Amino acid sequence: MFLHLGMVAMHVSPQSRVDDTTTVSISVVNLRKSSSGRLLAFADVVIFWDGVEIQLHGLQIRISHSPETKQPVADVLPPQYRDADGKWHDTVTLPEELRKPLGDCVIMAAVDAGLFTVPWYKAGDRAALVAEEKGAA
Repeated sequence: MFLHLGMVAMHVSPQSRVDDTTTVSISVVNLRKSSSGRLLAFADVVIFWDGVEIQLHGLQIRISHSPETKQPVADVLPPQYRDADGKWHDTVTLPEELRKPLGDCVIMAAVDAGLFTVPWYKAGDRAALVAEEKGAA
């Protein structure tokens, strides 16, 4: 079991005042390596939001290539399902304030687990998450 904790301050609603925020904590509770092409791993996370626990299973850590630098980059995608027409869709839509910190938390848990390395990383800057598959460097 892997545990990597992230904290995020979020606005409660669009109508809320600027100083009306809540703290959200993110824990990666499971990480499973994949040997399927660009798919590095699956992750399960627990999100605590205003005393409510939300579990997300099957987040995907994928490698793609940056259009600017042509280097491999890691990204975290939500769980997906296939509809009757064969098209893939996200099973959950997360607010932007939560999506980026969640992805960063999952990526860093994968780095801590030794799935791949990140030569440099600035917190919150997903473009800086340049990943090298373990052993490829």
